[in-house]
Formats: sequence, structure tokens, C-alpha cells
Amino acid sequence: MVFQHFELFPHMTITENLTIGQVKVLQRSNEEARDKAARLLDRVGLKEQAHKLQGSFRAASSSAWR
Repeated sequence: MVFQHFELFPHMTITENLTIGQVKVLQRSNEEARDKAARLLDRVGLKEQAHKLQGSFRAASSSAWR
């Protein structure tokens, strides 16, 4: 859903992928970026997936669409 058409870093967790731009581009603190990422994941029902690597999450979620 959130990650279907975006190229994310496969070696990073979903939370790390969501926070890197906030920290590097928006100059947010790591804590603020993690809080925002957690709220966004909770909003779309994926909070329990936050610790997973993007590559493993994508493979699992994409098979549901076939």
C-alpha cells in the first residue's frame, strides 16, 4: 500500500526508510522523525511492521496482490 511503487532502501527497516528524508532534508531530530513515522504507520495499520526490513515487507505484501 504505502510502499508499492517507491524505491526504498532494502537494507533499512521501514521506520528507517520513513525517517531518513525527514532527518536529512527537513532537518528534524531523529526522535521527532521516529514519532512521525510511528504515527503514519499506525494511521495505515502497519505499526507492527515498523521493525521489518523493507525488502522482506515488500515481498510479503506484494504476494497478496497476485
